[in-house]
Amino acid sequence: MVALVALTAAGCQWPRDADGTLDRVRDGTVLVGVAHNPPWTIVDDAGQAPDGVEPVLAQRLADSLGARVRWVPGGEAELMTALSERRLDLVVAGLDAESPWAQDVALTTDYFTADEVVAVPGGEPVDTGSHLSGLDHVMAVPPGENAWQTTVERFLLALDEDELRSLLETHRAGA
Repeated sequence: MVALVALTAAGCQWPRDADGTLDRVRDGTVLVGVAHNPPWTIVDDAGQAPDGVEPVLAQRLADSLGARVRWVPGGEAELMTALSERRLDLVVAGLDAESPWAQDVALTTDYFTADEVVAVPGGEPVDTGSHLSGLDHVMAVPPGENAWQTTVERFLLALDEDELRSLLETHRAGA
């Protein structure tokens, strides 16, 4: 009986995508929706590729899959609708785990917690009483695309926290 279960499991690709997103984007094109939300995402009106922490990460993810990125700028609501309808593969918009879109799309596991603190003068130490809260940052993928979501999450969870903090500070300075 155990051998039968093992053979059956070996023949299955798990997790699976309902619409084959991972297979389609690997060595192909990742359609990434991006909404302006500095420093996480920076979209200009000049038609240039977006900048910010999450576009950098999305490009690195695509590179790791041998894929190109096609950026689709827009408002968060229109991008989430397109994602829920599977017209996009990924949305980066500085989303946090408490996103109201969680009912319509799949949110990744949080990959970074950004602390919110009371503003203090530059160079001053931040004491523990000045911490307000933390936002757990996520990205969004189409619902039911489990292999794709797992791939995105593995990529995000393998990121170095110090590098993420450096990216965040770099883009805060430029925002």
